[in-house]
Amino acid sequence: MKFKKFVALFFIIALVYCNFLSSANASNTKDVNKLLGSDFCPFCDISFSDLSKHNLKKADISFSDLSGVNFSEANLNSADMSYSDLSFAILKNADLGNANLGSSNLSNADLSNASLFKVNLGDAVLTNANFTGANLRQAKLSGLNPALASGANFKGADLKGANLKDVSLVKADLSGVDLSNDANLKGAKLDGSLIRKSILIGANLEKAHLSNVDLSNSDLSYANLNRAILHQANLTDSNLQGANLKNTILRNAILTNANLSGADLSDADLIGANLGGANLEGTILTGTVMPNGKSHE
Repeated sequence: MKFKKFVALFFIIALVYCNFLSSANASNTKDVNKLLGSDFCPFCDISFSDLSKHNLKKADISFSDLSGVNFSEANLNSADMSYSDLSFAILKNADLGNANLGSSNLSNADLSNASLFKVNLGDAVLTNANFTGANLRQAKLSGLNPALASGANFKGADLKGANLKDVSLVKADLSGVDLSNDANLKGAKLDGSLIRKSILIGANLEKAHLSNVDLSNSDLSYANLNRAILHQANLTDSNLQGANLKNTILRNAILTNANLSGADLSDADLIGANLGGANLEGTILTGTVMPNGKSHE
């Protein structure tokens, strides 16, 4: 008797659950049709839909549930996706140029090889997001919270002229990125990040936090590192020609075979730094505290 009651209860629960799924899917389909018909669907739920290769240029899907949506190769140029949930969304090779993704949730989203020219990612959640090979030229990434951007992968991304002022990307993978053309990383917190074999020619890294960062084999020529903190940073084989390193903290940094020709290290702190094989031709060392703890004369 008890078994029959249990079976009956099980079927009732299963029926209610199926009805719930059916209702949810119907609502989901309705919102998808609304979006495709008008390009205007704020506060919509189109989660886990397949919108790959669709033209959604200038669409408004702000404040929406876009989790798990397949946007691969979709045209989302100038779209408004701010304050939306894009967790686990697939945006590979999508066009997101000039799109607004401010305050959106992109955790675990795949944006590899996507075009994100001048995109707004301010205050977005980027936990474990994949930006491998993406075009982020002149993108806005300011205001990122370190707790909400951990594990983000920017390997091989193009960040020329991007605004990363005061951004927090602790322990991020920025290997092979292009941050040249006056990219703004002033005050950025990148402690423990991988930035090896990257291009930072003329980049603004003033007051940046770069402790324990791997910048080996990177090109930092003519970059502004004034008052930056590079404690225990790895700058092996890096190019710092003509760079501004005034008042920079380089304690215990590895500068083996680094090119420091013409660089300005005035009042910098090099205590414990390894300068073996470094090129110091024409380097300005006025008031610099050398590896042995003595001021350069």
